[in-house]
Amino acid sequence: MFDLNRKIPLAVVMNQQGDTNKHGGKLTAALCLTIAVLLGSVGVSVEAFATWQTDPENNLSNYFKNNDVDAELYQDGKVVKLKTFRLDDAKNKIVILFNHGTRRWKQSQACRPENFGVVIDALTGTKISNKTVMPFHLCSFSYGNYNGELTPIRATEIQLAVKYIVNLGVSPGNIFIFGQSRGGWSALYYAAKRRLPKLGGYVVFAPAICGPRPLKCWDVIDEHIRLFKSARIDGILYSHPKDRYFTPKEHRFADEVKGLTLRTGFCKELTTRRAHGAYRRSCSDSLVKEVRGFISKRTASTVRNRTSENDEDDVKKLETKLKYLKARKVILDQIKLLQKKLGVLDAKFSATQ
Repeated sequence: MFDLNRKIPLAVVMNQQGDTNKHGGKLTAALCLTIAVLLGSVGVSVEAFATWQTDPENNLSNYFKNNDVDAELYQDGKVVKLKTFRLDDAKNKIVILFNHGTRRWKQSQACRPENFGVVIDALTGTKISNKTVMPFHLCSFSYGNYNGELTPIRATEIQLAVKYIVNLGVSPGNIFIFGQSRGGWSALYYAAKRRLPKLGGYVVFAPAICGPRPLKCWDVIDEHIRLFKSARIDGILYSHPKDRYFTPKEHRFADEVKGLTLRTGFCKELTTRRAHGAYRRSCSDSLVKEVRGFISKRTASTVRNRTSENDEDDVKKLETKLKYLKARKVILDQIKLLQKKLGVLDAKFSATQ
């Protein structure tokens, strides 16, 4: 059995634990083959599950000579080679910069650069205000010595990534910062700290630190909330009442932040265990229209000749894409179930030897 938190070539997976049991080995090989086939059928590579740092030349720390950060940009699942990357027709791009969550703030972690969530997946490649939506994943490998240290580091990574994207030719007003959990909290922190350049806006899912509940660093949380309230943050904050980290009760500060809208009442069927990751669940496709409308409204001032026919065409394309994403989700869920069943069989065979 292989660990999805590590980047391991498929050929190595069978022998990860040095198991020479022929029955267990065959089952593991069968599992790997099944996963590879199913993933390939939906266009997902095994290597895409988790990624560690690549060449130092691709690190924002090295590129901007800032030793306080450790992060890379990914686009379409591939690391951005910062010195040579070019963005065609940059002025007609809407860039979404996604910031992932953090499981442990005390140590560096692997990143899943293709894990954007349902909303971003649905918007990718579509046109809003005559501009093509293009997401970048900001993979952070940074960590902190104490709970309040990591958020400013992550915010600095966002700052450097924005600077790089603007240098590619993208207008700041066409850049939207998205984030989930620690990534969402860091996006709010960046928005409150960095007033310029003025970006398109912010969309954060379940922003949180110091969790799960009971929260352990209210001094840091309160300090950050005071900062948020002192700024204008044009965006949407999605909060689920069953979240194990922050619920709408902890997120009620959003009502006192100019420009920030607190949204609840989505994905009601989710359990406490799954609510924090609602952005990855198929039920969050109900948010796509709202987020698309938010981006459209924020970029509409730069557009003059948009026709209603074009809008209707884009909506139809979006609906088709959502159907595909739902089908892919079903297959990935089947893979997880198959992993679990084969793992049980593997254990039984090993126990009989």
